[in-house]
Amino acid sequence: LKTIGTYREPDFTSNSVSGFMDKRAVVAAAPKPAANPHENASFPGHYSGKEKEYGLIKRNDTDPARIKFLKFLIAKAGIDICDIELDILERSVINRFIYFSRERGTKTILSVHDFKGRVDLATAVKFYIDSRYFGADYFKLADTVSSDEDITAVLEKNQKIRSIKMTEPEFFPDFIIFGMGEKGRATRAYSALYGSDFAYCSSSFGNTAPGQINAEDFFRICSLSM
Repeated sequence: LKTIGTYREPDFTSNSVSGFMDKRAVVAAAPKPAANPHENASFPGHYSGKEKEYGLIKRNDTDPARIKFLKFLIAKAGIDICDIELDILERSVINRFIYFSRERGTKTILSVHDFKGRVDLATAVKFYIDSRYFGADYFKLADTVSSDEDITAVLEKNQKIRSIKMTEPEFFPDFIIFGMGEKGRATRAYSALYGSDFAYCSSSFGNTAPGQINAEDFFRICSLSM
């Protein structure tokens, strides 16, 4: 059973993508270590003394606390795959995280989420090529579906990205592209038929994203579409 780890900020569900060149680079400053290194050890913004052993503390370390927390999970719990944001993290943070993960056998998903609208095809292609530049294992794109045209756009992005990957399959990352929201529910299954490497389904504990479907609905939609 593979494990995927991620850590989102509370306001992440308001994220929108205005364009590749407008990529946001504003990152909250990493918290300083506690005065007592053994104090509040469970909080990722403080240090228990073990972090040096895992290589988590380095001079001029400016990684956000949530990224340090994911590194801690990788080092201590052996997470198989970690998902970090391509469109809102500083490029140096992404580079350091992928290097850290690769050294410990963990794969990285670089993701782009737009909770307010559709990411156009050209922007999706630019982000995908950027994920190759970083050496990501997976590229993930999830935008909001509010119309039939948006559904078609999700499938077109799957097809286009797949065609790019097939030019150099060993160099381009695998990808996961789907639509969020109630009207995007079916795209979570359709995308798997159009090239996406895998899909996200809800568990018996409930949905973790808008429009997420359970495994039974996923396989039912797939079977009806084949």
